[in-house]
Amino acid sequence: MLLTKMQAHYAASPLSKSDDSRVAEFQPDPQYRRLRGLLSVAEVEAASDAVAAKGTSVAAAEIASMGPLYQRAATDGELLEEGVEQMLDVLRPGPGACLADLGSGRAEALLHVAARGAFRGCFGVELVEARHLHAERTLAKAKAGGMLRSAVRLEQGDFSQLAAWAAEEAEEDAAEEAGLGLRIRDGKDGSGSREVRLRDVTHVWACSVCYDDMLLRSIADALSRRELFPRFQVN
Repeated sequence: MLLTKMQAHYAASPLSKSDDSRVAEFQPDPQYRRLRGLLSVAEVEAASDAVAAKGTSVAAAEIASMGPLYQRAATDGELLEEGVEQMLDVLRPGPGACLADLGSGRAEALLHVAARGAFRGCFGVELVEARHLHAERTLAKAKAGGMLRSAVRLEQGDFSQLAAWAAEEAEEDAAEEAGLGLRIRDGKDGSGSREVRLRDVTHVWACSVCYDDMLLRSIADALSRRELFPRFQVN
């Protein structure tokens, strides 16, 4: 299933307070208090990562260097915890699910997902290296603190190349299974790479409001290739 963050936003947006059909206001689950605190600290650290002279963050400078084609796709934004709860309620992933966030940012949403279920795995890919590095540091702390129930794999790169990544990974996996001993493609820190494989992805969410038609088409085309994503669910 492919769910856009725009849909997730609407699912989580409060209605008028006069609307009696609105469910009770979101109450954060106490069992995720430690993860919530970790993500809050990470957010503060990311905000303070700026050049004092001009107030330009490392991420902003990186995005500016990419050119206009990528600047809209690199728009920053994190799905809030309430949105994650709403999204999981819509997707209803089972224990065998592998969930992917295309444009995972600092991985806040992905880590909330990984903390909430013992899924087959969670995969996140982020275009902006500065955000990806923040996500890797936060992931390492969350794992060390025993806050996650699912393996998490983070990658940094241009996910318009999703089909090429999956094809490369499939070739390497096949070679390893055949006993040729080739190294499986890995994330920079190697975390979760063997547990979380692109061929296992079943559910994907992406911020379609920030992606142009060409990028969305490339994502849809990649996910529709059953030889690369045999478990991806479309319903």
